[in-house]
Amino acid sequence: MSGKRGFVIVINGASSSGKSTLARAVQDLFAEPLLKFGLDVFLDGDILPMRQIRDGRVDWETLRPSVMDGFYDCLAVLTEAGNNLIVDHVFESSTDFDRLTDAIRGSFTFIVGLHCDLHELERRETARGDRGSGDARTDVATVHQFCTYDLELHSDAATVEDNAHALIDAWSASARRRRSEAVRLDTVDPL
Repeated sequence: MSGKRGFVIVINGASSSGKSTLARAVQDLFAEPLLKFGLDVFLDGDILPMRQIRDGRVDWETLRPSVMDGFYDCLAVLTEAGNNLIVDHVFESSTDFDRLTDAIRGSFTFIVGLHCDLHELERRETARGDRGSGDARTDVATVHQFCTYDLELHSDAATVEDNAHALIDAWSASARRRRSEAVRLDTVDPL
């Protein structure tokens, strides 16, 4: 272990809101190395037995709890090893939010809400073709109810590049404030 925990930027939003696209743009522009991590690593990285899930040999609802446990454990291990993360995720419940924040406890965390109009979400979902129809509608009704954000962005009202720059600027300002507060606390003379 490196001794210094990594920081975590979390982007929460509905399916097809542009979380992964924004995370990649931030990763490309960020001054420090960021590991992009999200459940899509399991979905797109040939980790999950997707053929068996699709043809019914493996029940996703039975497999899902252990996969999610592993996902959250990965976040903890990666940050404990000193890696800085940008995580795109969908908070489907307050339990999801609690599990993620428990996994990265002790890391400087910056949470971003990525919003998008439902009509645009459904258009993107249809164009993608790799998500279940209705996922975006289900997500948009609940995904932003479980936490407060350090920053809120709209993927249907700004370009990816503008949102990436806004995120980096807001994160940098928050990190400066945090460092300033830490220095101030360290220099306070105890009574």
